[in-house]
This record gives sequence, C-alpha cells and structure tokens, in this order.
Amino acid sequence: MSRRKHEGDERSGIDTMLRHASRRHPQALPRSLFGVDDAVEDATWVETQVTARQRRVDRALCVRIGEQRRWLHVEWTVRLDRDICMRVYEYNHLLTMAAHTDGQAARGKGGHAAEPVSVDSVVVVLTGPKRGLPKTGFYRTSSKGEPFSGVRFRIEAIYLRTVMEIEAMGSVFWLVFVPLAVDADELHVARALDALQARTNQRDFEDLAMTMLALASLTKGYKRVMEVITSRVSRNVMMDNYLYRKGQEELWVRIAERRLGRPLTETERGRVESRLLKAPRKVANAVVDLSVEELAAWLAPNGHRRVGRQAA
Repeated sequence: MSRRKHEGDERSGIDTMLRHASRRHPQALPRSLFGVDDAVEDATWVETQVTARQRRVDRALCVRIGEQRRWLHVEWTVRLDRDICMRVYEYNHLLTMAAHTDGQAARGKGGHAAEPVSVDSVVVVLTGPKRGLPKTGFYRTSSKGEPFSGVRFRIEAIYLRTVMEIEAMGSVFWLVFVPLAVDADELHVARALDALQARTNQRDFEDLAMTMLALASLTKGYKRVMEVITSRVSRNVMMDNYLYRKGQEELWVRIAERRLGRPLTETERGRVESRLLKAPRKVANAVVDLSVEELAAWLAPNGHRRVGRQAA
C-alpha cells in the first residue's frame, strides 16, 4: 500500500469518528474555534437538499447570534497539507451551491429568496511540527500578481495546546483531545476520563472515550494512554460501540504499526480487515496483549491459528 493511500485511510477513520462525536456537541465549536464571544442562541448542523444526498456536505454549523446567521465549517486532519487546503476550498463551493439550490427550490414554491450565505472555515490539525503552524491558511485559484481569488481559513493546531488550555475550552467534547496536548501524561488522561464520565450519559461517554482512544494512537505514549482508557471501558463495550466500529480498522492498524515500529503491508492490512469481520474481539486482544514478536507472527498467513489461544 502506498504511503499516500495509507495516510488517506488513517485520516478517513479519525475524521469519521470526530465528525460523529462532534455532531452531538454543536455548541462546543463556535467559541473555541471561531472566537465567537457573544451568546450563541442556536447552533445546529446545516441540512440542505444536497446534504441529504451527499454526506460530504455535513461539516457545517448554522449559528445564530442575535439577528446574525453564520455558517461555520470544520475540517479535522491528522496533518496539514495542500490536499486539506483543496478540501476546504471544495467544501466552501459545495456548501454555497447547496444553499443556492435550496434558495431556488424555495422561490419555486413561492417562498422568499434566501440571504447570501457566508462560510467561515477552520482546520483542526492533530499532529505537526513543534515549531507550530500559521494561524491562517489559504487555497489560491487566481494567478500570482492578480487579486486574490480562492478561500482563506483558520488553522487550529490543537496538538500544540497544553492540557490546561484544552480543559479551558469549555465543553466535555474537547477533553477527548487531552492525549494530544504537549504536556499530557497518564494522570491527565485519567482525569479527563473521570470528567467525561461525571458529565455525560453512558452512551456519550463511550463515544467520547473511543474517540479519545483513536486520537491517542497518534501519540508516542499511546500504549500507556490506551491502558488508561481500556481500564475504564470494557473491550466488549469498545467492540460494540458505533463510533468505534466506524473507525476500528484504521484504529487497530495504527496501534499495530506503532507496536511493530513499521507500516503494515497491504497484505497485512487485508488480514486485519478480514479478521475484524470474523472476530473483532480477538483482533483487539491480539493487538493489545501479544508481544511484538507474537503480533508479527499473528499477522502472517494463518498466524491467528498458530499463535496462542488468546489470539486464535
């Protein structure tokens, strides 16, 4: 498997989990990501005729602040590159076209013409250089020397924040990012999990804990953090959790790669996928519990039959 394809799969799994988790916490995003200081009267996910048919257009919040309406677009990415910049540009156009299509439909039914839509975008970056990233990014479509045409967007390098800064972001949703903080350790993660459990219902806690586990797989100390999380959430719950199932292949591939210290081959990734379909709990046990040597043997052809009973 090419590095580009592998990174695309990695992004897709984590992006899916974050999009689903964030949809239950829309009020968490405007203040922390867009600097909205005024009281947010309403924050709902944008639904248009286009979003009903095309789920790519499901990343925007419609926020009402007094008489003002803003559409806020959020992208989650493992790392910042030109592909993400292009995606922000593409999304702005898709969302604008969706609003235009809805406006035409409303006028056709005798309704009022919709006001022009303004879209503000932010890219939340999960990993990157220690020197930091610029506060804003852009995708330019006009030639150099010509007036700017394209899109500009905010950049939130959340991996450079401290635990205290993340905790101060206000919503329990942001606590899932604690493992990414520059000063995070196992005690910080345990404290974040305790806060999640105290401030959410059981389903929300499980969803957020699984999202935290996926994010922890991006860090150097993933194994210790994983032990903290799995000590509070049973593996049966993990395997049955909806968000976990949506991203489980990429999550377990990522953890296996970190343990082995190398990328999985395309054949090995295929074996993980096929074994997840047949016996997901056994895959979890193998990736977490086996030694590095046993895990490498387990990934070989029929290795799950030859390695000890706990991974068989």
